[in-house]
Amino acid sequence: MRKEAWQKSCPQQNRFVVMARANVDWDGNPSAVSITHLDGIPITQKCEDAIRNAVLDSRFIPAFADGEPVPSTFVEPFGN
Repeated sequence: MRKEAWQKSCPQQNRFVVMARANVDWDGNPSAVSITHLDGIPITQKCEDAIRNAVLDSRFIPAFADGEPVPSTFVEPFGN
């Protein structure tokens, strides 16, 4: 199984779960990523930065309201 880039910087043997939250603008560009620890071991700054970069390097389909693109919030758990 091929691993995503962020997984190389995060714990392999110990269980962790964090929630990544980002603002997504009307054009699908993420910003202001925050990481919240939910369960398991605390992650290192290197792991947190890798998850943050994975979100910031992503392109999202914007949310729509009344047929127009609008800003939204992206939320996703990361863990092993």
